Amino acid sequence: MNHDDKYLYYKIDKLFWRWKKQDGARIVHEVSLSTDNAPPPFPASLVAKSNAVPSPAKPPKPDPTVKMINDLLKVADSVSRFRTWLNTPVTPKPSEATKIVAPKKTVPPFDIQEIPNALRKEMMPHRSDVNGAMVCRPIELLRSAQRRTQGNQSGRQAVPA
Repeated sequence: MNHDDKYLYYKIDKLFWRWKKQDGARIVHEVSLSTDNAPPPFPASLVAKSNAVPSPAKPPKPDPTVKMINDLLKVADSVSRFRTWLNTPVTPKPSEATKIVAPKKTVPPFDIQEIPNALRKEMMPHRSDVNGAMVCRPIELLRSAQRRTQGNQSGRQAVPA
């Protein structure tokens, strides 16, 4: 066997994740691995961690049969609670007669001429308070509506409001 002989080897194709056959591997006889040297020093940060108190031991695993029995008891308990909930009678809803009916708030009777004074009392704008803007004028609206209907009945044209 000659030192210049080339051998076949396999290399991974990272695109398709397949092994491809390659040609050109050589055996090198002059190189060898040695374990004569001492290992490198251990890092100081890891030395402190290795000297630390070991973590407490994990509790032993319960016996599988005991665990299975406990799990079955939990399932049976939840099924029994569901059945009792399912079999409890429905609480009756209060009937119409037993319900307390709150009296409805009603507005006391009022005269239409009291509206402007009530608006002033509540600090709401009124026609005389806003420069010519007609915000609230119920009496004038009634009168203009009456004039329009009277004008149409007499054959005259309606008076613009």
